[in-house]
Amino acid sequence: MTAGVDAAVIARSIEELRKSDLGASELRAAVHAVVDATSDAFGADGGGVMLIDDQQALHYVGATDGRAAAMEAAQEETGEGPCVDSLLTDQIVSTDDLLADVRWPQLRDQIGQLGLRAILGVPLHVGPTTVGSLNVYRFRPGGWAPSDLEAISAFGRVVEELLATAMVARERHTIVDQLTQALANRVTIERAVGVVMASMDLDPVRAFDTLRRSARSRRARVADVAAEVVAARRFEEKVSTEEPS
Repeated sequence: MTAGVDAAVIARSIEELRKSDLGASELRAAVHAVVDATSDAFGADGGGVMLIDDQQALHYVGATDGRAAAMEAAQEETGEGPCVDSLLTDQIVSTDDLLADVRWPQLRDQIGQLGLRAILGVPLHVGPTTVGSLNVYRFRPGGWAPSDLEAISAFGRVVEELLATAMVARERHTIVDQLTQALANRVTIERAVGVVMASMDLDPVRAFDTLRRSARSRRARVADVAAEVVAARRFEEKVSTEEPS
């Protein structure tokens, strides 16, 4: 078992973040500051934040470097990975070694050359709803200790506070606009995922990806496809031979 992060280091880092008056900063810059502090406190090699947008797709809004950004973008493209699982299961998700993990074959094939191995992610919420994840990465394989899970949850709460403050204040920002629209459609999409699960015998992660790919193939919004599925109470996969623009 790895020793895990030092709780005192985490506490000091979060105290410094709170003293820096992040709420007065531009939202994306404030989120990026938390990502950098999280990575530094963990002694990690990188990290990032992914949030859902108005199409219910995860996209990164803060990353420590190019490799972390590429990792986030690959999860957005493939629809799979620890960040996606963390969002859809509302649980902390980790892997000791991405290259040996069978859960995300498309992601593993796409980012194998980036050198990212151990990953830890915690879901982020606005109110009771999961809207994204905060993640840290290491270039070497290795396990995560219980104290690591507690630490990343603490940093996650800082990001959640920033998002909640911006949403309540109706701050004029792309992130806020996208989250507002995403939250408005969330219940319908969750119900549609349940229908897809029952129709195709899939777990929640695969069911959501199936719904997402169906919408992409039809050049439709995920929310619109979800509404159709809920109304019909069944899902029939429609395959398009055309590549979406």
